[in-house]
Amino acid sequence: MSDGTQETAPEAVDYGYRTHFLFQGWLSAASRRVGLRSGADGSSQSELQAPLPEPLVFVKSWNDWGNGCGIAPDKRYGYKTLQSLKSALTIAGTVVGPRTQVVDLHDFEAPASEFDGVPRKPIVVLQMGRVGSIAVTWALQELNLPDPIVHSHGLHAVDEQIESALRYLPNPEVALPALMEQKAIRDWMNRADEETVWNVVTIVREPIARNLSCFITNVQVLIPDVAERLAANDVDIRELQDFFLTISYSRKVSAWYQEYFEPTFPFQLASLPYQKDKGYVTAEKHPYRLIVFRTEDLKRVLAEGLSEFLGLQGIQLHDINRTDEQPLGRLYEEFKKLPWPQEYVDDMYDDPIVHVFYSEDELAALRRRYLAGR
Repeated sequence: MSDGTQETAPEAVDYGYRTHFLFQGWLSAASRRVGLRSGADGSSQSELQAPLPEPLVFVKSWNDWGNGCGIAPDKRYGYKTLQSLKSALTIAGTVVGPRTQVVDLHDFEAPASEFDGVPRKPIVVLQMGRVGSIAVTWALQELNLPDPIVHSHGLHAVDEQIESALRYLPNPEVALPALMEQKAIRDWMNRADEETVWNVVTIVREPIARNLSCFITNVQVLIPDVAERLAANDVDIRELQDFFLTISYSRKVSAWYQEYFEPTFPFQLASLPYQKDKGYVTAEKHPYRLIVFRTEDLKRVLAEGLSEFLGLQGIQLHDINRTDEQPLGRLYEEFKKLPWPQEYVDDMYDDPIVHVFYSEDELAALRRRYLAGR
């Protein structure tokens, strides 16, 4: 944090991280960014970024108290800012660093029998994370259907993602199993012929609840000791909210579908004739068939919708992979009770897909809830 107004006002530029969490988030992001641009793993860099000679990040001052700029222990945070600095560099070090071994992609190939032959009538569950897709996939798998059931959060540009993992991750083995499975699925999809029919299932969820769920599910990657701080009552929920808003840990629904869904399947959700009372909508563009659910309606309409769409009976939805039942579930519940800034709420609901799948009355009620807290 730096405040130079007393020396150079009114031309001063005031920088602030406000809390040690925000400082950690900024430093972690900055460390990753310069590490990638420096070629820390010996790889070539993007043509859009000038290479840096070494992965250096400058922290302005240790104890420039006169300008409000310091990371030394103080009465307010004690050693927390230094702990956050250590955590940020630790996190960055797991993402960027020299790779010491050669990775053989054949070691991570999906079993040949799983995506063998020509696809006939597969079911593809493709959607954003934290919308209930695992529960839907499990419900379908319990039926032991003859055609494969594919579950994924993205099937587009898989080769580029694999290349990025090999280039930038010091331990790409962590990410490669899922990426290689996606590659096997794409290769299998490319073997489709004129008889193949694709049955696509996707799910939309109210965006703020989904974003908060994603953040809480992954917050330990960003703040490794957050669980311990929670147990010790050493976490200020407002600090975490500022952290969430500062690192922009949010995704608009339309942006995800444009990037990950539409390049694979030729449907635009914003143009579908969704009816709230029915709870789902179907569409067809040969050889693709689509059904779209809302997370909020899954228990009510999943069995009916899949019966109409696929002729399936006996669908049972189980409550699994719920954020409120995970180790940080209490934090998720507290997060949802906070009042949220008008700018953030407006941005998340200024989305054409959201306005198709949620009525104006529903959005008005959601706005009141998130703006006022509860």
